[in-house]
Amino acid sequence: MSFTDADRPKDRRPILLEGHKVGLALMLKEDVPALARWNQDREFTARMGTPGEAHSLEMRQEFYDKHARMRDDSLEFAVLLLSTGQLIGF
Repeated sequence: MSFTDADRPKDRRPILLEGHKVGLALMLKEDVPALARWNQDREFTARMGTPGEAHSLEMRQEFYDKHARMRDDSLEFAVLLLSTGQLIGF
């Protein structure tokens, strides 16, 4: 799986938790297309424990719309490469 310039956010976002090379930030709506692409990759879904489960852009958008607000029981973070701001995971 390769990451593209489309996976790189246009503007830097606030880092909530920072490590040496990566940081955690809140997911943005602009992350949805990258997440959908990743969820259509068989190697990615196999490593996530859901082999063959593909998510369309519409499915990921619906999930984002439903779960983007902070909740008491869960929160999904964007994992960003600190040197570039590139989205590399969640």
